[in-house]
Amino acid sequence: MASRILPVAKPFLRGYVHHAIAFSIIDLNSESDNHWFASNFIQLRCHHDLPSNRNSNLDFYHETFFAAYDNQFTIQNIHKDVIAHYSGGVTRFLIDMLEADSYIELMVNESYIPGTSTYLGEDFTHNIFIYGYDQEALTFYGKFVKDGFFTDARIAFDALQEAFARTNGKAVWVNHSKVYTKLHATITFDATRFYGFLSDYVHSRSHFRDETVYVFGLNTYNKVLDYFHLLQEGMAESDIRILHSLWEHKRSMRYKMKFLQDAGLLDPGADTVHRLEELESEAFKLRALHLRTFFSPDSGIYAKIIRRIDELRTKEAEVYASILSYR
Repeated sequence: MASRILPVAKPFLRGYVHHAIAFSIIDLNSESDNHWFASNFIQLRCHHDLPSNRNSNLDFYHETFFAAYDNQFTIQNIHKDVIAHYSGGVTRFLIDMLEADSYIELMVNESYIPGTSTYLGEDFTHNIFIYGYDQEALTFYGKFVKDGFFTDARIAFDALQEAFARTNGKAVWVNHSKVYTKLHATITFDATRFYGFLSDYVHSRSHFRDETVYVFGLNTYNKVLDYFHLLQEGMAESDIRILHSLWEHKRSMRYKMKFLQDAGLLDPGADTVHRLEELESEAFKLRALHLRTFFSPDSGIYAKIIRRIDELRTKEAEVYASILSYR
């Protein structure tokens, strides 16, 4: 075929590129996918060094990194040497995968791809999303993060070949790309999973990992507060991903609770969705407040953020305790 473009959705989660890629394939307009989403993306975790280490992050948590997607995709983890030795190289590999209705998360050196934030700058190996190609125009259809946004792009075959060949880095994940093949099985809501993750969140624990590795659930607020105290003292670098992730969590919980209530799968009380909407709104306002400090650092704004994060934690704990009481 001369071209092929696989369907993509506007990603519901996009704070980290691995979620933005997966949710570009998942369409939450589907009832089955809503049942799946309601059963996952409930627990949060962060590393203990979140306040001081900008390579550390606040993110959703499951049994393993990709466990939440078990019912959505088959995911093949492929070393770059396998792709490099594929007959026809990376270009042929991508085309063959797209022809098989598979999406690709490809590791590339973005400094060789026009349009990226690091184009012609220092080497930066990162993951991009490929969902189509045009043989006549010699381009791939893809998405990558640019200036904080998951942006559509058309990438020339030769630019992508060069960017793939120039990948570098010592971390194991840098050497592996992923092929996502969508599954189409009907998924039903898993109440045991929902309540299990929500209970773990409220009690700041995990049934899958030792707490020496991560901080879980409501206790992640302690690390977020520590981070903003460091910012207030001028001892940390601003990172919008932390409050963006906090907001995406509240947005996700409001979305799934409304779905569950409307579908008659859960009845946690008449005002629960409204209370979750208020949490989502407050988290979004906190994110906006933090963005203001990128242009004009202000210790007064940091103090306000710290106070309101603490209030958000208290309100959230009350709402989730109420939901658990209806079990």
